[in-house]
Amino acid sequence: MGILDALGIVGGLASIAGVIYAVYIARKTQRVKLLLYADSFPVALASAVSPEDDYELAVIFRPKGGHEERIESAHVRFLRFANLGREPILRNDIAPSNPLRIEVTDVRTLDISLTAVSRTVCRVELTNQTYSEGNASAQISFDFIDYKDGAVVKVLTVGRKGSAKLCGDIIGMPDGIRRADQLRPKALLGKIGCGLAALFELASVASVPLIFYWVTGAWTHAWLLILPFVALFAPAIMIVIIASTIWPEAAPPFPESLELPVWARRLAFRESRMHDGPRGEVLFEFPGSDKEEG
Repeated sequence: MGILDALGIVGGLASIAGVIYAVYIARKTQRVKLLLYADSFPVALASAVSPEDDYELAVIFRPKGGHEERIESAHVRFLRFANLGREPILRNDIAPSNPLRIEVTDVRTLDISLTAVSRTVCRVELTNQTYSEGNASAQISFDFIDYKDGAVVKVLTVGRKGSAKLCGDIIGMPDGIRRADQLRPKALLGKIGCGLAALFELASVASVPLIFYWVTGAWTHAWLLILPFVALFAPAIMIVIIASTIWPEAAPPFPESLELPVWARRLAFRESRMHDGPRGEVLFEFPGSDKEEG
């Protein structure tokens, strides 16, 4: 076996390995249940703090059909969730012992309500809402949520502190429910794997003329180098096509139907400008959303 034949075999094996890895990534990322959520920075709606001593300010909260009360301040935050996997999630997929719910902790919650749903046919609802001094929760029910189906939940709190998260267990999701930005490490590993396969392919092609000159000591009959290159060219094109089709994203995008209300995005933009850091960094971030100047 000649040196060119050996290089052709090595390059071919590298191409096959790249194709197998690409197909593996494609299979792994398809037909899975992937319920993700993202929460926003709390935005101030009103405050009763008075900068002077000669007058007093008050914020009145009155829910529909309820009694009014005075509160110190009102802040709004949003939590949106969606199924970003190709496998539908059905009502029966929710584990009965650990139902799907939104939990708000370390802050007094005034109200939890649905702001938007991707499709009314999914019949997303909030049920069994409970409120205490520092914690609140609301269970989430639906008939089904298909690919890119989900909802936006509005949480009204007294004060900026605290957190809101999506909890529960979905049958077929052993890794649990995660924030959208928690997928970045795995996506990065997928990109590194595809990149290494491509680099190995290019290195195999680039090493052919160097090894040829090192073995023969001359460029005589160098046109023979075209033969292994042609043998590698077709698999390389196949790898590029497959990799560009299934290349994993840093974070799966939420559908446009689950964007925040326009008024909330405007308030968030103004709030971020007011709370810019000393070096101009914006402290407001809603994963997957574009900031709007309003």
